[in-house]
Amino acid sequence: MSAIVFRGKAQINSGFGTAVFDVIGYAEPQTFKLSQKWDQSIIKDRTGNDCSERAQNEKYEGDISFKLLGDTKTNAAKINSVTNGGFLPKLSNVAITGCDLAVANAVWVVQSGCDISMKNDDVADFSLKVQAYADAAQQALMVSIPT
Repeated sequence: MSAIVFRGKAQINSGFGTAVFDVIGYAEPQTFKLSQKWDQSIIKDRTGNDCSERAQNEKYEGDISFKLLGDTKTNAAKINSVTNGGFLPKLSNVAITGCDLAVANAVWVVQSGCDISMKNDDVADFSLKVQAYADAAQQALMVSIPT
């Protein structure tokens, strides 16, 4: 199983505010869907026919699905002390190591569109959207924090 290390405040440790749902004790990874994407442009010749195409900014987009396992309802008020209501701060770095698929072992950047799905008779689901660039130099620039 992969190890996921969150940097700074980028960690999942919250609840759902009322006694209806169990508080989150920790997140248990379930699935990791990866997609390869890039920006593409097609160049036309003087007669309007396609004559060349260009690809740049190759990146991997991931969607990590977690089950948010519970602790006790007495800790449900913790959600009020967690910034962003249990979501990770925007553009947080998430380091993933120990995956059998080497491309997944990287520092990923949290993207817009993360979801928490709650149901009264089941544990909550959390979907974490992440992105990493294929080019090492470009990736290093995208995950660095200017000082």
